[in-house]
Amino acid sequence: TAGIRYTKEIAEKLDPEICLYWTGPEVCSLTITREDAEAYKALAKHRLFIWDNYPCNDAKPTLQLGPLMGRDAKLSALAEGYISNPLSPQDEANQIPMLTIADYLWNPEAYDPGRSIGQAVAHLGKTAGQRLALKGLVDLYPGRLVDQSLSTGWDSFRERFRLALVRNLQKDAMKVILHAQGVSRRMTRVFPDRFVRARRVLEADIKEMQADYSKKYSG
Repeated sequence: TAGIRYTKEIAEKLDPEICLYWTGPEVCSLTITREDAEAYKALAKHRLFIWDNYPCNDAKPTLQLGPLMGRDAKLSALAEGYISNPLSPQDEANQIPMLTIADYLWNPEAYDPGRSIGQAVAHLGKTAGQRLALKGLVDLYPGRLVDQSLSTGWDSFRERFRLALVRNLQKDAMKVILHAQGVSRRMTRVFPDRFVRARRVLEADIKEMQADYSKKYSG
């Protein structure tokens, strides 16, 4: 393929000391296995850095807050570095998934995504109320790795609501909105000066869903 020819040509022309960034088998990979890395490294014939496009949202109005998943525990044997491409502009919310990334990099063999996201919430929430609010936000926006989407614009919250409308589950659709409103109020109350940009994403989603709900079920 064109990609293989390009990589082979790069391998021949670049200084052997140059490291190559690699995003995995896809631009926004759901999984990166040791076998994937071995195959690419054999083709590229250069030292390898992983450029992981998670929790990247490409400046789209959504959040990817779930834990890092699908990264082989043996990647460190093949890659000499790891870079995470973060959310933008919701910079403070990056702390949630990136704490799980740090956890993975510290000890890939023992890494557990479920435990790690719980630890991230516990670390960032200094009170029970803050931890509950952050858990609610993560539950609304677990992100594309949890939901198995290749899109950096994936919005877990909107998709849940969309499916309720498509299936004409009016009560379920309203429950989604009411639950989100509760998370929004809680976030505002316990983090009045923090996670502002993330809260704006949530507020905008709620407003749009209310409009969609009214359009479908009013009149």
